[in-house]
Amino acid sequence: TEVAAQWASTRGGGNGHAQQVGPTTSYGLPARWTLEPGAQVYHMPLDGPALYFGDYVAPIAVDGYFPLYEQLADAKRMSLDGQAQSHGPGSSTGHPTWWTTGQQVLYYMPSLPSGGLETYFGNYLPRLEDIPLYETVLVSTARQNTTHDW
Repeated sequence: TEVAAQWASTRGGGNGHAQQVGPTTSYGLPARWTLEPGAQVYHMPLDGPALYFGDYVAPIAVDGYFPLYEQLADAKRMSLDGQAQSHGPGSSTGHPTWWTTGQQVLYYMPSLPSGGLETYFGNYLPRLEDIPLYETVLVSTARQNTTHDW
């Protein structure tokens, strides 16, 4: 609601203003929501908390390092001071010297993560409920009423 967005603005240090978003608003975006009916209007705080207009990138965890981003710009945007550090083989921090995946890739971590995220340097363990029960889903491609001589 607009009142909730205004409250979020004030709570986040803003001036209590809200903005309408949706296809039928002056902002005009998104062109269509994924939830039906698709033309509804939502409210966002105009200032205060960090705002993401369809460009939020979720952090990832690799070998206990969290929050990590694949792009430096994303890590900087998620940092309260606009700074980020690299992690991985050949990184500015020098650690880890290798990833268990065997990939020679750099990931980036915000120096002061926003949104209350804590930083972990090899000791992050995701919550059990965030780990999928099955990594692979098996789908049968056999036609019904067929037999095989295996």
